[in-house]
Amino acid sequence: MPNRSLRRAFPKASQYDPKWVRKHSMGENVLFNLESLTKSLHLKPGMRVLDLGCGKAISSIFLAREFGVTVWAVDEAVSASDNYERICAEGCEDKVFPLEMEARSLPFPEEYFDAVIVVDSYTYFGTDEKYLPYIARFIKPEGHIAIVDVCFTKEIESHDQVPEFLQEDYQNYWYFIHTIDW
Repeated sequence: MPNRSLRRAFPKASQYDPKWVRKHSMGENVLFNLESLTKSLHLKPGMRVLDLGCGKAISSIFLAREFGVTVWAVDEAVSASDNYERICAEGCEDKVFPLEMEARSLPFPEEYFDAVIVVDSYTYFGTDEKYLPYIARFIKPEGHIAIVDVCFTKEIESHDQVPEFLQEDYQNYWYFIHTIDW
């Protein structure tokens, strides 16, 4: 059972079984990061949401359950069939649609989504100056793009400058991570 401060900070995410979250997260607790992000969004039932870089789709399941939105769960590295099994096991197959595809080759019409949400994966596909305009075209006017990801407080010139506790995890792509000002 999560402690009181975690339940206060993350009332929705702390209701999920921590073992299930840990088993299906691809890094830190994706639901805590997602709940933090959704506090600034106004998600309503019936909205269409693109969960880009969704990993094992637990973020998509969370969005469908907690907000009643319809979610397209897109990830290049995780099988859509595996995600579909997880989605069905959680009873969300009518609200979450898994797709295994590259974030730079999306098949959606322009202005299709009310929101694009990216949790802990933007550094894998979105760090060049052309990506944000590309993804923005899929968002409706007055829609939102919401991103939560790792960043550094100062630009890093080499792997040796990466904080020690991150060096192992970021050894192959530290150069994709920048500061907020970047």
